[in-house]
Amino acid sequence: MAKFLGAACQRSLFIDVIDRLPAGDVGGDEMTGDNYCCKGHDLKKLIVHRFFNCVGKNIAKQLTYSASTDCRQSHQAKRRKIDKLLSTARN
Repeated sequence: MAKFLGAACQRSLFIDVIDRLPAGDVGGDEMTGDNYCCKGHDLKKLIVHRFFNCVGKNIAKQLTYSASTDCRQSHQAKRRKIDKLLSTARN
């Protein structure tokens, strides 16, 4: 995860990884040869880009959730500590 997030261009890294997967790992038929539609669009590129968007969105959600959970837990722990110190100071 650290290497992926530290890459200069995550999309290019993702495409390179997909290109290196054996055909059996990506659904059977290898995506080589005539992968262009009648309008000249590279179908493999379109599929990989859309899949990357989905994966990227999920990673962003996961990182945001874990960061907010850590922050919330840290805030709650600090709040308990402050409350404890205030209660002992009053006594």
